[in-house]
Amino acid sequence: TSCLFSRQFEIDHYGGIYAAAQKNLSSAGMGILIVRDDLVSQALPSTPSMMRFDTYLEDPTPVTPDMMAMVLALAITDWQLDEGGVPYFDALHQAWSKAIYSALDHSSVFEAPVQEACRSQMNMVFIPQDDSIDFATHALEAGLLGLEGHRYVGGLRASLYNGMTDDSVEALIQWIKSYG
Repeated sequence: TSCLFSRQFEIDHYGGIYAAAQKNLSSAGMGILIVRDDLVSQALPSTPSMMRFDTYLEDPTPVTPDMMAMVLALAITDWQLDEGGVPYFDALHQAWSKAIYSALDHSSVFEAPVQEACRSQMNMVFIPQDDSIDFATHALEAGLLGLEGHRYVGGLRASLYNGMTDDSVEALIQWIKSYG
């Protein structure tokens, strides 16, 4: 879900892909479903029609769709294609995450606890070494929004969705470096 339309992968390796669209494509509540043709009509006879993929091939709108989410998805897709499509965003996220992880790896205040081989180029988790400082509040005061960590894991998390800018990524890097 987080890396939807931001990373290249071989779609042919999957029978079905389901992703929430709110990260890089549309508003919350919209989902994307891609199903391989040979699996479309393989539902059990007892499967309700609304849960059968072939229902949507016969009538693409068996229920009233969220038109605002669809219009937003089309506008965002057009913008993404104008920017260079998935290859552009893939390269961009690789560069951004490399720069942020470099700042974190050289920091004496923050630690990136995820092993290098497993690090996300979309969501960077980092843990302050001093828990007496409210870094999330300091980030807000510096104009950095949404760095609060996951409610179960804590720490901080920077999400680099496709709508981010080079300036916002650079601001985060400078903020990390400002602590040493």
